[in-house]
Amino acid sequence: LEGFAFVPDPTTGGEMRKLVMRAARRALCAEVPRRVTAAEAAPDAASRLTADQRITWNDHPIARLRRGATPLRPLVEVADSEFLDGAQRERLRARLQRFLDAAIAAGLAPLFRAEAAAAADPALRGPLHLLAEALGVLAEGGATGADAELRRRLKPIGVVAGRFALFLPALLKPHAAALRARLWAVWDGEGRPMVLPHPGAVAIAASPDWPAGFATAMGWLPAGPVLLRLDVAERLAAELAALTRRGAAPVPSGLASRMGVRAADLPAALRALGYRIAPGPVAPPDFCGPPPPPLLVPLRRRRDEREPGRAAAARPAERPARSVPAAAGPFAALAALFR
Repeated sequence: LEGFAFVPDPTTGGEMRKLVMRAARRALCAEVPRRVTAAEAAPDAASRLTADQRITWNDHPIARLRRGATPLRPLVEVADSEFLDGAQRERLRARLQRFLDAAIAAGLAPLFRAEAAAAADPALRGPLHLLAEALGVLAEGGATGADAELRRRLKPIGVVAGRFALFLPALLKPHAAALRARLWAVWDGEGRPMVLPHPGAVAIAASPDWPAGFATAMGWLPAGPVLLRLDVAERLAAELAALTRRGAAPVPSGLASRMGVRAADLPAALRALGYRIAPGPVAPPDFCGPPPPPLLVPLRRRRDEREPGRAAAARPAERPARSVPAAAGPFAALAALFR
């Protein structure tokens, strides 16, 4: 008996198999109700959420996850068993739903705390609602329009309104990332588990097994030939903005290794952060010494009407504009807040 499913000896067949099944049905009339009661009373530690979207009890899969009303609220579907009646199935479903909700609340606690802290602030409720629907990483223009005041109010609740996304750095950690990957797959209809990169990875090659949108949702920024971890990209972009505050500056040494890319791929990766590498100034004929180093130059905005030779400043209001995702329902007006 595996969970609530009876598995007869595979070597048994024909009339003997029918006899075994009849005997099992008689015996399980008393055993299955006892097991249902035991499962209801068991602590959460007896159950486990697996990478293939199933819930186990005493190491036997007894249910699977189904898409719910929101990404954070998947539903539980109890596995088929001829020995469970409707009432027993519903009792199991309710118990496993409580286990699942508690596991999500614990695994993504920073997100729920931030959402609760934002409940009393009308200016934060909308962004946090969208962030929760995005499982903690709202990219594609989710943050680039946030003003300094909104950024200041988001910071105490653990939310970063960065150059590339609105996100919670705590949810990029391995345990939270694994749970978010499972919830994303359930919401998106992906039945297969997706393998996440090593926790210490800074840059990775795009995985052909990842569905469209998964890398961005997990906090990986497309950067030329690689995907760059979002928190690392935000930190480096802030450092480079300070470095080029007065204009072009020499490319910092070791930048390629910090970004986890080869030196040949550095120019393409830097473009994703809003910078390009320009040749250093031409040395005069009588100059002695090493050649001038290449320069890091901020990319100018489109429709930039300033003089071509003047580098774009690194102030947030002057970064390249990004599109804002369309919002639906009562939050459709939020798009105006991010322009």
